[in-house]
Amino acid sequence: MPAVFDKKNTEVEQLKKEHSSEKEDLINQIGQLTVDVNWLKKKQEQVSEIRKRRN
Repeated sequence: MPAVFDKKNTEVEQLKKEHSSEKEDLINQIGQLTVDVNWLKKKQEQVSEIRKRRN
């Protein structure tokens, strides 16, 4: 009988590890996308300034 619970605990622990890993990956992706958006905003402002100077 304890073997059944050990198997379930092992499965639960594996799922927790997978969830934790996936969560960490998503957090990293959010961070990278935030950096990308900020960079694009900065570049867009620079391009707008250049276009204003030309006109």
